[in-house]
Amino acid sequence: MVRLWTRHFVTHSLGRDDYAATITLLCCITYSILIGLSTSRSRFSESTPEGLADYVHWIQIADMIYLISLIGYKMAILLIYLRLFGVNKTFRYFTWAVMFFVCGYLFSNFWTQLFGCSPPSKYWLPDTPGHCMNYTKAGLAYGSMNISSDLFIFILPLPMTWRLKLSRTEKIGVSLIFMSGAITCAVASVRYYYVVRNNAADALYFIWSVMEINIGLICSCMTSTKPFFTYVKAQITQRGLKGFFRLVPAGQSRSTETTIHGVESIVEMGRYRSVKPADSGKATPPGDT
Repeated sequence: MVRLWTRHFVTHSLGRDDYAATITLLCCITYSILIGLSTSRSRFSESTPEGLADYVHWIQIADMIYLISLIGYKMAILLIYLRLFGVNKTFRYFTWAVMFFVCGYLFSNFWTQLFGCSPPSKYWLPDTPGHCMNYTKAGLAYGSMNISSDLFIFILPLPMTWRLKLSRTEKIGVSLIFMSGAITCAVASVRYYYVVRNNAADALYFIWSVMEINIGLICSCMTSTKPFFTYVKAQITQRGLKGFFRLVPAGQSRSTETTIHGVESIVEMGRYRSVKPADSGKATPPGDT
């Protein structure tokens, strides 16, 4: 919500990545609620065959929402990359390739989850005549692809960041924002560990799944934190606490709004700004003032 508020009222730069993050937020909330209700009732529902079937059915639905959440936050991050560095043709192609990989294995995983059993009802009614694929092996394969995609997303923007004409401090700051995605990769690895260790999904697996998608969503919103806190600080400093509740202060012009810089502004400045200070006899380039 902070991201949408900042992009709409402060930086006035709503984009496709924001819409992807919004859909992901709704999926994260839904998945967390379903997993919380399912795991809290599991000890009671598993006491009867009907209860167990109902529990497994809801877990299957939750797993599909989890996959939508995965593709949502990953695409939100990749769309941010295109917004920041899309002017570079080579980087744009690499980003599209990662997008294709992410969409490919997650859509395949979704299809496997939905139609891995024939008939589909055999997934939650094991006594139904038919057959099911080996979900454990499929989970291991898709889990490894998930970690690989997180690594790609984590590494992808770093070369572009260090090619910008920014000071070392600014480069480190921007890199740390992008490197926050490494936390998601670490959480996904822990989740994968529990799948390998237990050869099945248990309560810890679901807890780490909830953490993974929510942390991934938070990481995709990191680029909005700087303009938000800059705006809040400016309003409190100028008008006290009441100023925080004013979306666009009276008399504030567009030129004033653009001084509230986020990662987008820093990257934009880095495309043409020199690291060395301007000579005394030369005009200062835009963004250095």
